[in-house]
Amino acid sequence: MGINKKYTFILLVFFSGNANAWSYLEEIESQVYRTPGSKQQITLKGKNCITQIVSNDSVKVSTGNSIFQNASDTSSQIQGGSVIINTDLNNGLVIANNRVDFTSTLLSHSAKSKITFLAKPGRFRIRHTGIKQVQRRSGNMPAGGYRKVHTSFGGGHKKVKSTLETVSLKIANCVKETGKSNNW
Repeated sequence: MGINKKYTFILLVFFSGNANAWSYLEEIESQVYRTPGSKQQITLKGKNCITQIVSNDSVKVSTGNSIFQNASDTSSQIQGGSVIINTDLNNGLVIANNRVDFTSTLLSHSAKSKITFLAKPGRFRIRHTGIKQVQRRSGNMPAGGYRKVHTSFGGGHKKVKSTLETVSLKIANCVKETGKSNNW
């Protein structure tokens, strides 16, 4: 085997295993948080906190000749929907839709996920699944809607993960608040 054929073979072997092996950000799960209360009490508080913190509104995406707004830009709306999908107090479960905006590498993005709030007596955790993102201003590229977040270099998974973890932390802090008075 000649030197060129040898290197070609090595390169083919190296890249063939990675060519279609995209890995996606599938799930983010919080730590287990402790708070006083029964499963039902914690679940109800979780639902109330999710209702206050989480949104699932429409998102405007734009295409055009530049990243700045101009007359030749076109835009479209990706519809949102209700936040709370299901609540089961007896099983300690709240399922909700989530959408949040963030900026990464000077570009505006939107991430969405399905939040599952899981409660047991004295503790709870928060899980994000169905994680997707969309770039809100795509320049000359068509804005194709939400896509899975790949975990390879440049996929934006670190920023999406930290953004969703921030949402989870806000919900957790809200649930853990004990009896703060609203004296006004």
